[in-house]
Order: sequence, then structure tokens, then C-alpha cells
Amino acid sequence: IYTSVNTLSLHDALPIPLDLSAPAARLGPLRPSVPATPPPRTAHPRRILFVLYGDMTSNSAIHVAALADRLVARGHECIVAVPRDADTIRYHRGARFSCVTFADCGERAALFAGGAVPDIVHAWTTSERVRRFSCAVCEATGAQLIVHLEDNEGAIVEPTCGRSAAELAALPAAELDALIGEDHSHPVRRGEFLQRAAGCTVILDRLQELLPPCKPAQVVWPAAAPEFFARPVPWELREALGWGRNHTVLFYHGNLHPANRAEMAALYEAVVALNATGTPTTLLRAGRDFCTLPGDLGERAAQHVVALGRIANAYLAPLLALADFFVQPGAPDSFNNYRFPSKLPEFFASGRPVILPRSNLGAVVRHGADAFVLDSADAAGIAAAIRTLRADPALAERLAAGAADFARKHFSWTRSAETLVAFYESLAGTVT
Repeated sequence: IYTSVNTLSLHDALPIPLDLSAPAARLGPLRPSVPATPPPRTAHPRRILFVLYGDMTSNSAIHVAALADRLVARGHECIVAVPRDADTIRYHRGARFSCVTFADCGERAALFAGGAVPDIVHAWTTSERVRRFSCAVCEATGAQLIVHLEDNEGAIVEPTCGRSAAELAALPAAELDALIGEDHSHPVRRGEFLQRAAGCTVILDRLQELLPPCKPAQVVWPAAAPEFFARPVPWELREALGWGRNHTVLFYHGNLHPANRAEMAALYEAVVALNATGTPTTLLRAGRDFCTLPGDLGERAAQHVVALGRIANAYLAPLLALADFFVQPGAPDSFNNYRFPSKLPEFFASGRPVILPRSNLGAVVRHGADAFVLDSADAAGIAAAIRTLRADPALAERLAAGAADFARKHFSWTRSAETLVAFYESLAGTVT
């Protein structure tokens, strides 16, 4: 198991010491061989510059990398520009695209074959850093601008800045600019940015409500790579780690930040409550913390959490296989209703019961068939759902099969890439 960047030592977190002289317990194949059919080559190759708000370890980078790889396979040329740390492309083994920093791009991003400039700048998403860079490249090159939305940015900016929308709107321009900085989406300039775009891609259909009227838009769902699709629990390894069949293991890969602090706290509180009431539970957590959990929750939960920090994408599938259940905490609100957590396709594809709120994907799947859907996936609801699944193996087995079946029908990076190419074609010649 891979760990990095100020993470808790896995060995220190184990409930029992490992006997390193014993035969090695196997995690399972890293990438099972899957017969691949080469995609058709395009008659109209394009040079596409994806502009990402963070480095290649961000959750959004999984989406961008998967699409870029498949576009390259179809004959397009793709470069992903990141603010810094372009070497994090190593987290995506076998990437077919190249990754550069904004600084590497210069004014024109003339890094394509023969020193050519991009035809399309696909901005991911509307943070000020992405907006400024994308607009500069489009102005210098005449490239077509397309903007991707994956969140209700206002619902993120407000808790992050500690101000309501009305309070932000009342601030003098210079003060608002300083408060927003480069990492967040500007309440005013966001609209101007979207208006300038030839079209927008959205991760969920409801995000179209936040676009300018009549703006061309296309829903592009995230998906899961073939290696994520259902594999059995590696019980030999689980038992070597001290997590037997009566021990519940959860896995969650995602960052902790001000916008999701309350729902992450709900997941941690549920883990604490389960352990306190006789349901031994461990949370394997990948991701970074950009804020702290409320009060002493971090301390109370620490003995039940294995923090893996940032991990290479190739290690996610075998780590997901360790879990009994997956949980997406939260409730229907202005944040969750407009997002599609990118981990959900991987949760479903892994063939385990998924617990989630009746929001975003939870409003689409069927409770009791595809997933365990809660009106609110708060601490009490999560803990009760896990106890129910532990007590009813037949239900757990049915939901595991239902999750895998839903993934097979709905999550395909190839189909998502085909959708994206068709959208690019529909906008060909549109002036930005």
C-alpha cells in the first residue's frame, strides 16, 4: 500500500503487528488485462489545451486525464496545463497526453506538434487562476474557449470566505478581488467568463441552471476505468491487516475543505459511533486536508482512521477492493445538488454497496436496488445504514450487484469522450 506526503504510517495504524516473515498477503492484480478495441481515428484532429485548477493529484485530474487519454487515442493532440507541479502526471501511469505548467505555456501555449497553438482551450473550471490564464491564451491565439462546471461555485465561495452572497456583492471591487484571490471563482467575473465561452460542459445536468441563457451546453459524466470494475475482497490481506470478516472497512478518497467540512465530519462521527456501539469499523482515507474537522473530532476518530494522503491513481482500485461499503456523506442542498462526486463511479464500479444522500446521483439511482439512499447521509443515517447492511447480508449482496450493474450501464470513459468530441464538433466555427 502506497503512502505519501505527511501521512499516518499504515504500520503504526494497524490493530495488530504484522509478521513480516510470513508469506506476503496479496492485494490483487494492479491492472487486470482487459481486451481493448482501438477507437476510430478522427478525420478532424484538434489541438486541445485542458486548463486545470490544481495539479494532477486533484480529483478533477482523474476526469481530465481519462478524457485526454481517450481523445489522444482518437487522433487528437492533448496537453494539460496546471498551475504548478507538472511532474504529478506520474500519478497517472501510461498517460498519453503531456502535462505542463502555466509558466511553461508562455503567452500562446505553442507546445503542440510543430510549435502550433491550441484550437480549443477547455477551462476546468472557473477559478480566477484558470480564468485569467485561459482568457490570456485565447486572446493571444484565437483558440475557442470552452468552460467546464462541476460545482455550484457560489456554494463553495461563501463558506470558504465566511460571507453570504449578499455580503460579497456589497464589497468594493478591490476588496472582493483580494478576498477571492486566485483559488476561487469570482462572483462577478465567473459570469463574464461563462458568457465569453463558445459552450460549456457540465458534470451534472442541473448545473445548466447556472449558465447564461441559451449557452450551448453538454453533460459529460465522470466514469470509471476498467480496472475498477468489481473484484473480490482480498481476504488474505484484510486478515493480515487485522480486519477480518466481522470488521467493517470503509474507503473514501477525497479532500477535506470548508465546503464539505460538515459532511466529512458526519462520516467521521459515524465511524466513531459504530466503534463505540460494537461495530468495529476502520476508515481508509486518501486525500488532503485543507481545513480541520470540528472540535476534537479528528482526535476521537484517529484510532479508527488510516490516512493515506495523496496516492497514485493506479493504487485506487486495489484499495477500494479492501472495503465492505462506500459512503458519500451529505444532504440535498445548494452544494450537493449541483455536483457529481467523481469518486462515485469508482464506488459503484467496485461492486460494493454504496450509501449516499438523495442528491445528485442519489436522485437517479434506486434505493434498495442500485444503492442505499438516505434522505440525509448524516452521522446517524450512515451508522444506521451500515448496521442494517451488516445485519442483512442478502441486502448487501443485492446492492453490491446492483451497484456494479449500474456502473456497467452508465459509466464509460469511452462514451464520455465520444460525447465530448461530438460537442466540440457541434461548436466548430463558433466565434469566442
